[in-house]
Amino acid sequence: PIIRCRGVVMKFIGDGVMALFESPRGEAGESHAHRAVRAGLAMQLAALEFREWVKRHHPAQSLPEFSIGVGIHSGEVLLCHVGTPGRGELTVIGDAVNIASRLEGQTKELGWAVVASEATVNAAGSGLVVGSRRKVQLRGRSVPTDAFEIIGIAAGDADHASVQIPEDMRQALAANARVAADAAKAALGITLSIMTGDIGEKRLSVQGYRVVSKVGRGGSSVVYLAERESDKQQVVLKILNATAGLDEILLQRFVQEFDIISSIDHPNVVKIYDRGFSDRHAYIAMEYFPNGSLAQVIPNGLSGRQALSLLAQAAGALREVHGRGIIHRDIKPGNLMARADGNIVLADFGIAKRLGEDKGRTRQGELYGTPYYVSPEQIEGSPATMQSDIYALGIIFYEMLTGQRPFDAESVSGLIALHVSAPRPKLPDGLAEYQGLLDRMIAVDPRNRFKRADEVLEAIDEVWTQQALRALKQGS
Repeated sequence: PIIRCRGVVMKFIGDGVMALFESPRGEAGESHAHRAVRAGLAMQLAALEFREWVKRHHPAQSLPEFSIGVGIHSGEVLLCHVGTPGRGELTVIGDAVNIASRLEGQTKELGWAVVASEATVNAAGSGLVVGSRRKVQLRGRSVPTDAFEIIGIAAGDADHASVQIPEDMRQALAANARVAADAAKAALGITLSIMTGDIGEKRLSVQGYRVVSKVGRGGSSVVYLAERESDKQQVVLKILNATAGLDEILLQRFVQEFDIISSIDHPNVVKIYDRGFSDRHAYIAMEYFPNGSLAQVIPNGLSGRQALSLLAQAAGALREVHGRGIIHRDIKPGNLMARADGNIVLADFGIAKRLGEDKGRTRQGELYGTPYYVSPEQIEGSPATMQSDIYALGIIFYEMLTGQRPFDAESVSGLIALHVSAPRPKLPDGLAEYQGLLDRMIAVDPRNRFKRADEVLEAIDEVWTQQALRALKQGS
């Protein structure tokens, strides 16, 4: 169905498949979103036929029922090669990929076979037949996302109210949704309520804390705002489902996140308070940031000196982290949290890695981080280093100074090309004093980049010194 609907199979991930439906410039006729939905519905029919075939040919076998769930989102992605140079594979990364994957995960919990985002429904036009609609909380999203159940495609300009969904399609959608939902319940058991978020304070109990509300969720963890009973301080509880057959690597990373943060005591690194385990879940209690992150600060505008001050704080955090042999691997505005006193704090060490740790946790070709902040060497297949964190921080410095990202293009492939090979961006004349510092942070070749965070701090001190000298001359 994917190929027939002019899609491209990008990769197989475990028992899943990731497909791309491109939207050419000046797209005419059937839209990319419409083709993606048509492929998803066709896959439901294929799954039903295969399930019936298994029953006919293997009636005596106690095989689990086969079903599929489809998540569809329309948005920009980054096309890039991952792996060793010359031998890498083409893949797609970006927020759109994450949303589609997390919508697919919602098929089990919602009992819908095909789940699409609002962006997909809008891009597909008036031809979709939508069943239910519900707001769902997806990992990494600060607000709930509108999810739509797709049950068919109307022919031509048919009135949706009068559209008759073919019986085989109704049967396929219902059967796949039922099997997927049953499988999810069996796998999650008593902790299903934790992962769906349909739990209240009485259902989730963490000794020493009063759960206030859920603030986010992911495939293996849920994040709650809670109040510490001993002193009424608000904290964040990151809850890991411990009874749902977790991948060993996920559990290792969850435990490692606590070990990494708890080993660091620095004013610009998130504070961690506690962790615990029970038969039902594991949790980490950490600092809560009601003022959000640098991602909310940048759009309001920053002066050059404000940006330099925030850069110094972030570089100080990196110096401490790198000094302990840790690479963060996901430096971005959303992970630089804002305290009430105006300082910023480096947070989210979920994919951080210790230098020299077991390489088996990171498979060759995996690209960690957020696309807009991933260094050129990572895109070309090399592992992340301390200089990769510095590169990402340099991109953020440019954003703080100008209010926009340093690279822009009309296409995703164009953006990748700029990120890797374009000349480094020039700051406006009024910000020229920061150009040398910026260039040494975002140099394409790591050999031309700062090697350590303390070198960044030394360069910042030099800029401050020059500013002070100019101020003295002007005042004399």
